[in-house]
Amino acid sequence: MNWYLVLRHDPHPITVDDPLLGQHLTWMRAQHGHGTIVMSGPARDRSTGLYVVRAHSRDDAARVAAEDPLAAHRQARIEIIEWEVHQIQGTGPFDVESLRAMGFRRSRPRQGRRR
Repeated sequence: MNWYLVLRHDPHPITVDDPLLGQHLTWMRAQHGHGTIVMSGPARDRSTGLYVVRAHSRDDAARVAAEDPLAAHRQARIEIIEWEVHQIQGTGPFDVESLRAMGFRRSRPRQGRRR
């Protein structure tokens, strides 16, 4: 499984009066229950929704993001960043030699982001 950071850039800030918010929250609870999304929440200004997705591929992560009712019914722009998680809650490699042992290189060819 791979990690992806998904950013849903909304054309207008989301409010509690938004008619799609209930559908979005129901969908989000299901994704959390399946373990597909492990963290989620809005930016403070409510213009962007962010979530961490566990998926086999970028295409799978894009399918998950496209199913979000706030993305599916709006002109939201989806940005997906493949995330090579090395450390989490104080565990993981915190020295260069451990990173080298994991196959970390000086640089990787940059791939274009899909939107």
